[in-house]
Amino acid sequence: MRPSGRVVLIVDDNPEIRRHLCETSTFHEFHVCAEAENGRQAIKKGRECRPELIVLDLSMPLMNGLEAAPEIRKILPNTPVILYGVFGKCF
Repeated sequence: MRPSGRVVLIVDDNPEIRRHLCETSTFHEFHVCAEAENGRQAIKKGRECRPELIVLDLSMPLMNGLEAAPEIRKILPNTPVILYGVFGKCF
């Protein structure tokens, strides 16, 4: 049985950013089905949990978001993918 709210997969190589995205998602009534730290894991986790939304970092090791997005679209063609990047420093 799927939880109430939309099911989301969070993908980022930075554990602090993943934690923040998970907390924010829960606050907005999303259920985080899985987390991944690179594009390869995102594809695997996407197959496993079939999320309704994927939040995907652009810059990651092993396989970045731009490389992973087309593969994800093949297995989950109707699932929205939000690509984002964090560049520079916040002061």
